[in-house]
Amino acid sequence: MAKLRQLSFNLGLDATPAEIPDIGTYGELIKIFNSIHTLATKLESYVGPLPIDVEDRPYKTAFDSIVLQNIVRIYPRAAETIADRALVGLNSSGEAINAQSTVGGTNYARGICIGGCQAGEYPEVVLQACVAGFSGLVPNTTYFLSTVAGVLTDTPPGGANIIQPIGYALTETQLYFHPEIHATN
Repeated sequence: MAKLRQLSFNLGLDATPAEIPDIGTYGELIKIFNSIHTLATKLESYVGPLPIDVEDRPYKTAFDSIVLQNIVRIYPRAAETIADRALVGLNSSGEAINAQSTVGGTNYARGICIGGCQAGEYPEVVLQACVAGFSGLVPNTTYFLSTVAGVLTDTPPGGANIIQPIGYALTETQLYFHPEIHATN
């Protein structure tokens, strides 16, 4: 019989047992598996994501394999209302504002607001990551900061506006957000 793929946290347990144990033993193994899975998930939320095991990599998509997650998030106070998935800049007080290519300086895109917020709240802002929840993106297309506050565009703004690439689409709904720090006019 061929060797079965082992669980990702490498406990030496096969993903599917070669022989079916009695129901009590199998139930206990499931409890142990679920407990370790929960622990591994919670651990990542505190220490950052753990690398993906080599044997699990063929089962992951590009979106699933980006391991930046919580180590690139901030929670600044919002100076204004910011929509979900809006591009965010920081003002001179360090507060989150809608990024916009026509203003410059403090309005460069520094992150993406997850969930949206009202002024005075503390939104989750992703500084660099793969962000899902968009619609209508064109895979492998570079996106830029727009002249419309908080919005991204696939066309670089013209004129004297800031041209800041902010990332590229992996799929129609997933954007790899990695803004360039030095934008040009």
